[in-house]
Amino acid sequence: MKYFPLLLVLFFELLYQNGLGRNLNSRKNLFKEKGFNLYNEAYSLENDVFEDPLEMNAGCSCTNGECVNEGGKDVCKCPPGYGNYTNSYCKACECGPNEICIGKNTGWFSTEMICFCNTGYVENNGKCIADLCSSNPCNNGGTCTFSGNNFTCSCVKPYAGLTCETNPCTPNLCQNEGICSVVGQDLKCSCKSPFKGNFCEIGPCSSNPCQNGGKCSMDGKNFKCECKPPFKGKNCEIDPCTPNPCQNEGICSVVGQDLKCSCKLPFKGNLCEIGPCSSNPCQNGGKCSIDGKNFKCECKLPFKGKNCEIDPCTPNPCQNEGICSVVGQDLKCSCKSPFKGNFCETGPCASNPCQNNGICTVKGQSFKCECPKPYKGEKCEISPCSSNPCMNYGKCKLVGMNYKCDCPPPYEGKQCEKDPCFSSPCRNGGTCKITGNTYTCDCPQDYVGDKCQYDCDCKKGKCRITSDKDVVCECLPEYGKNSGVCEACNCGNGANCTFESDFWGIRKTKYCLCPDGSKLVEQHCGDPCSSNPCLNNGKCKVEGKNFKCECTLPYTGPTCKDDICTKNPCLNGGTCKINGTSFQCQCKTPYSGKLCEEGPCASNPCQNNGICTAKVQSFKCECQKPYKGQKCEINPCSTSPCRNGGTCKIKGNTYSCDCPQDYVGDKCQYDPCRSNPCLNNGKCKVEGKNFKCECTLPYTGPTCKDDICTMNPCLNGGTCKINGTSFQCKCKTPYSGKLCEEVIDICSKNPCENGGICRLKDNSPKCECRTPYFGDKCEKDSCTDNPCKNGGTCSLFGDSFKCNCKEQFGGDNCEQDPCTKNPCENGGTCRLKGNSTKCFCKTPYFGDKCQKDPCTNNPCKNGGTCSLNDDSFKCDCKENFIGDKCEFDLKISTIMMSTETSTQKTTTIPSTVYDMCEDGLCIHGKCEVIGQYYRCRCDEGFTGFRCEQKVQNISDKQTVWQIIQASILFSILILLSVMLCINLRRRK
Repeated sequence: MKYFPLLLVLFFELLYQNGLGRNLNSRKNLFKEKGFNLYNEAYSLENDVFEDPLEMNAGCSCTNGECVNEGGKDVCKCPPGYGNYTNSYCKACECGPNEICIGKNTGWFSTEMICFCNTGYVENNGKCIADLCSSNPCNNGGTCTFSGNNFTCSCVKPYAGLTCETNPCTPNLCQNEGICSVVGQDLKCSCKSPFKGNFCEIGPCSSNPCQNGGKCSMDGKNFKCECKPPFKGKNCEIDPCTPNPCQNEGICSVVGQDLKCSCKLPFKGNLCEIGPCSSNPCQNGGKCSIDGKNFKCECKLPFKGKNCEIDPCTPNPCQNEGICSVVGQDLKCSCKSPFKGNFCETGPCASNPCQNNGICTVKGQSFKCECPKPYKGEKCEISPCSSNPCMNYGKCKLVGMNYKCDCPPPYEGKQCEKDPCFSSPCRNGGTCKITGNTYTCDCPQDYVGDKCQYDCDCKKGKCRITSDKDVVCECLPEYGKNSGVCEACNCGNGANCTFESDFWGIRKTKYCLCPDGSKLVEQHCGDPCSSNPCLNNGKCKVEGKNFKCECTLPYTGPTCKDDICTKNPCLNGGTCKINGTSFQCQCKTPYSGKLCEEGPCASNPCQNNGICTAKVQSFKCECQKPYKGQKCEINPCSTSPCRNGGTCKIKGNTYSCDCPQDYVGDKCQYDPCRSNPCLNNGKCKVEGKNFKCECTLPYTGPTCKDDICTMNPCLNGGTCKINGTSFQCKCKTPYSGKLCEEVIDICSKNPCENGGICRLKDNSPKCECRTPYFGDKCEKDSCTDNPCKNGGTCSLFGDSFKCNCKEQFGGDNCEQDPCTKNPCENGGTCRLKGNSTKCFCKTPYFGDKCQKDPCTNNPCKNGGTCSLNDDSFKCDCKENFIGDKCEFDLKISTIMMSTETSTQKTTTIPSTVYDMCEDGLCIHGKCEVIGQYYRCRCDEGFTGFRCEQKVQNISDKQTVWQIIQASILFSILILLSVMLCINLRRRK
């Protein structure tokens, strides 16, 4: 049994090749512990490389990759997009374009592919997606956090903004050349004299003391007004034309103790009040302005036209008799049931539910399909092929009003129901079997012939039909005729015999006819079947100098090696497996059935004569024009293009509309009265291809548009409104009276709030607000829109505001929190946790502020230099030192192995043991110091260098299969051991 260790080595080699032990170090330690002299030369301390003689002598295997020589050793290199699943198998990464991966051993029997994403990408659910934080979009020390498909910036106080681009001095809030500086998390303005205030906004001219357009300027520490003529006074408050009564930019001048208005064309009147806009020609709230000597209307949305007379409902865009109305700046369609949608365009026929060119019509609240022959059903989905009438994998096609089956050989008949055995050609109980495109008969005992039509009594023999159709009995091999009866020869395997009478014909002698041609008297022949060449329980017989195997079902071939699965009867890539004397097909997704013949196309899902082809786990339809869609269900009528109840029909590769009465157009879209042209409740009637309006009083004209207000009798821009059979003027400020001819003082009631001063400007009131108020009526202040964020409370503070912030938040607008300055280093993400913060570190960093990494305590021995390497570290060793941590000294380290003494001698350099276990080093586990190293003992469900990866559970089926693999390998080991022992005993 001295070779048993070698067998053990072979067993572990088999385990290695089957993915049960991919760690080269574990195999290296095995040979070192056993001390085999056989491997001494393959292990070199000088290069710190373990070379397996089995691997050195074996050919390189690299599925999906390429074997290349590196350092005198063939290794399996994977192409881009693939990674090493095992040492000899490259598996597709599925991480993303141009990404790489590698197989990671997650247990004795499982491996998962780990994605290594390129710069600018991160791993997310087994895929590499773009990392928006890779370009560091956050300014001024802001921390970028990538989540989903976006990023957010946590800004350091006092910076703010989407990318932390602003601070309290951006833009400069200090007015009047004040200098802005950042103090802590706030700003401070240094003002030039005589200005003051938090933002240097208060000065001698702040109260705007100069009236009537007077220009205020600084005069030392006071102000000085530069008045426009004819104004005068300290505050420019004195003017005979104050306020200017001349309208429409009329010029007021003092004549004696009165005034005179000089009007600009086209205005006229004592106060220049009469112009092209006086009649208020702009409808629907449109604003009238002068354009040369005429007027121009600025229409309010959604109205348009010269006089703003056109709205979104002109013409009526609502389909299917929907009623259009204007709501705000848009339109709204009130749809008749069962129609809906923004334009009443969606009805029961909108999705085109009728298949196979069926015509859809609305019926009540539902639809009805008019099906072309031979289709029928609620949606015209039933055809002669729907019941799948073709047998034996025949393909059904529509031909006119019926179907036709395209039968695969050797089947025929209307439904492919006939085969060569259909007529029962085998007689006398013979069994008919299909062979290729014909048949063969398995005849019962005592019958022969291609149809079992001849009977034959031939025990221990085989009947043969001669060319003259005579039936003769020929003895089976190893039998001979003795007095017309087949008798066993007993001459050995493959040997036949004859029985010859003596001279007198009394005694018969048996002569053995051996396979080698010799003829022996009552003697056995040699046996070529002694090596048992027939496999799978086949029976060996000698023929001549050779042997012949009689195989048991389902095996065939010269040595019974082949079986019924050799030519693989399974379709669509199915795998054939032997099951007793028959077979069973294991089908690829998405196929099923005895021969994997059933797939996504079996139910013929493609409508409208589309051709179905299987694709991965689904199907793809090749549609005939004009059909399209996943199931060829979409045609030009699917969008219901015909309006107003028109019927859509397929015509070639497009459609045509059959329109109801009173509607015309390629989409039945035109109706002279459809646009509702008659205004003011006028009734529209169709006359030929035009319309006629019947108007109600007081309206007249072709579209009932004109009335008593058409010429607008209201003065000074007043609006005329119909009131019964008369009119009423709605006057603009500051006018009143029946025709808006009287002027009133609007500022007498002072509409300005918060101490604002009311002044007339262009006949309208305007409020001059006190600081810090603003708005049309001085109704707003700095706190109106609440600039305080994160629930802060705003209160007025002098001329500005002040924010009372909730706990944790700070800054002028409560926009800052403890994470704003981002205390986390090395790209760590800061998150609030109660009243404190917590840093979430990027791999491989750790610590309460992500300030540490695997090189922080320098795990490299003997002066080695530590550098980060992806998620771990790498040691660059000084001369004569090797090892992951430079722990081996080649000058003094020796390893002595011997199979005779089974001893091992190791000399190492002692080093100082220090505590490497920092807080947060092991993410999901506990850190332990072991000698000069540390390791992470991971919590259940986690693995990796720092317990950062989740363990992927192995399925029950995978576990069972791996156990079976291990059991088979162990059985082979035992069998090899037994065979080796038997061979050694025979040699002794």
